[in-house]
Amino acid sequence: MFLMKQKHLIIFPVFVIATGIFFLGGCASGYRYSFNSETETAIPYPDAYFAVISDIHIFDPSLGSAEAAFQKVLNLSGKMFLDSIPLMDYALDHIISSGVSFVLICGDLTKDGELINHQILAERLERLTDANIAVYVTPGNHDISNFNALKFSENKSERVPTVTADEFAQIYGKFGFNSAVLRDPNSLSYLAEPSDGLWLLSLDSNRYRENNRINKSVTPGKFRRSTIKWVNNILQKAQASNKAVMVMMHHGVVDHYFKQGVTRPAFLVRDYKNFARFLALWNVRVVFTGHYHAQDISRADYNGKYIYDIQTGSTVTPPCPIRYIELKNNVMHISSVSILDGIYPGTDFAENAYNFVRDSFIISVTKNLRRRSIPEDEIKIIAQARADAAMAHYYGDEDISRRSLPDLSLFSSKGRSAFEQRQRRNDIYWTDLPPADNNLSLILD
Repeated sequence: MFLMKQKHLIIFPVFVIATGIFFLGGCASGYRYSFNSETETAIPYPDAYFAVISDIHIFDPSLGSAEAAFQKVLNLSGKMFLDSIPLMDYALDHIISSGVSFVLICGDLTKDGELINHQILAERLERLTDANIAVYVTPGNHDISNFNALKFSENKSERVPTVTADEFAQIYGKFGFNSAVLRDPNSLSYLAEPSDGLWLLSLDSNRYRENNRINKSVTPGKFRRSTIKWVNNILQKAQASNKAVMVMMHHGVVDHYFKQGVTRPAFLVRDYKNFARFLALWNVRVVFTGHYHAQDISRADYNGKYIYDIQTGSTVTPPCPIRYIELKNNVMHISSVSILDGIYPGTDFAENAYNFVRDSFIISVTKNLRRRSIPEDEIKIIAQARADAAMAHYYGDEDISRRSLPDLSLFSSKGRSAFEQRQRRNDIYWTDLPPADNNLSLILD
């Protein structure tokens, strides 16, 4: 059984003097994490230059793009599915011209795990490998055994083939799996060495095995105990082999805004605080994640150690970012570019894209508020405030001084209550946790 019952949890350190290893019990999950208590100094990161993209959600319009059933999904999704392939092609052009030596893709490669979309993406990624740029992918919660893999026609939808975990590894064999140094036999996690002395640990935190049981896609993430054990062994080998380790996965490991683990736990891996501590104490300094579609970097500190969760936004959600990462002299220089302005120069594409995604938040909030008999003009103001906060978080480097507040004295009592309730959450989105999110340098001491 994956989860241990509470009464069986070990919640105190058990020291093993002979090996210098002690264990941390994850009280919420039953995981056992171990780290080497004798390891005080982190292994320096070797120089490298690479790119990171995430949540590209490839969608082939042949699955139905003009039908009413698809339009309903599209308008509520907040994802520019119909532009996913052109945006990806432009991102590949940009990356190829950048001079990077490898690329990380942090999951949610397809709209909903459709076989045809995986095949389209895999074919396009060969452009990178043909240019001698290595590619490393990790799956997201949308990508495997997904019951939302659909084709749309008129006012209905029908299921189309999705992929199993084994088929995913086969389709993306050239992009991390075939060249892996080691693979976890119980998940799609693998270890790669993209440059000498630098280990990349690609971790599969998705729960696609559960999809078949409940007939829907499971969004939250967690690890099997066998995978945690596998990671333990990798990190011990890294120390013994003098390898610096960075991690790539879909779900986050550090709160990206105040109390995210309480309000939106599905976007963080289960037991994330213990897992992040475990990585940090093994001197893993950076984890590249996606999932939330926001440009955000957060840091967590543990007993003199620390870890950065570098979350990258989606290529189908403004600002449609690419991160470029330069490791030099144990400093990570991060620069972020938006592909919105460059893809269709001289057009209103960037403005329209922003408004499309913002409108999806407005539609969702408006639908909810109309059940509460709030005046329509007040609903509009409340919904717009929620949308502006969400978009600020998507872009990163949020500035709370830019939010606008209405005169609540003009609101009805129900409208005032609804606004104040949502404004507390809005202020959390508007408040950026350190460090900066888009362009910065991190000293990895």
